[in-house]
Amino acid sequence: MKIEKVLNNNVVVALDENGAETVLMGRGLGFGRRAGDEAPPDKVEKRFTLHSDQLSDRFQQLITSIPLPHFLMSERIINHAKIALGKELSDSIYVTLPDHISAAVNRYKEGIVLPNPLLWDIRQLYKDEFRVGLKANEIVKEETGVEFTEDEAAFIALHFVNAQLGGASGGNPDALQVVVFGDLHQVGDVGGLPVGVDGLLAANEAEVVARGHHHGLDPGGIGSEAGVAHCLADELEFAARGFPGDAS
Repeated sequence: MKIEKVLNNNVVVALDENGAETVLMGRGLGFGRRAGDEAPPDKVEKRFTLHSDQLSDRFQQLITSIPLPHFLMSERIINHAKIALGKELSDSIYVTLPDHISAAVNRYKEGIVLPNPLLWDIRQLYKDEFRVGLKANEIVKEETGVEFTEDEAAFIALHFVNAQLGGASGGNPDALQVVVFGDLHQVGDVGGLPVGVDGLLAANEAEVVARGHHHGLDPGGIGSEAGVAHCLADELEFAARGFPGDAS
């Protein structure tokens, strides 16, 4: 395959046989190479083709902004989740999870541990995804020495809820709705969260749609519980910090 652009010494973008942009990874793959050169097959260790131009652009930006070991660690977690959940996952997980994992590792190294006020609900409603989150914690500790809490496992679980295609509640379409739109005043009192967290979480449908667009979610799925789950994961993290914004 011909190289279209070199992202760094280990990552290049090439065009596959169908003309689609493909991200190739390998030690020294991009070193001394430029656009138009052939990518040596013997140096290609991993290949990623994302079926969305927007996702592909975000993926390329991400891969140059986080340490490669963080990405490879996240890929290991994703591969485990595919087997453990037995469900198809959206390509978006290759952007959202590495971004989250890398930021979380850096946070923990700085001593910043965020509480997750919906830990109990996520553990009960999304048991399989929560188990994946716990496994992710084990992998992160093994590879970085950083020990995530169960709160972090719940944040990670929501990324996998969002990434499942065709719904993620195991036949209970109201499950996440109960979590998000239940007694939000009570939620706001959990974990020492600041006053007004209930207002932050109780976004109306228009706000959910707007945030879904911002995160590059499929508009057809923004109103789904999966779309809400991704938005909720961001909102919970920043609610815990005490100021609004985007988590990723």
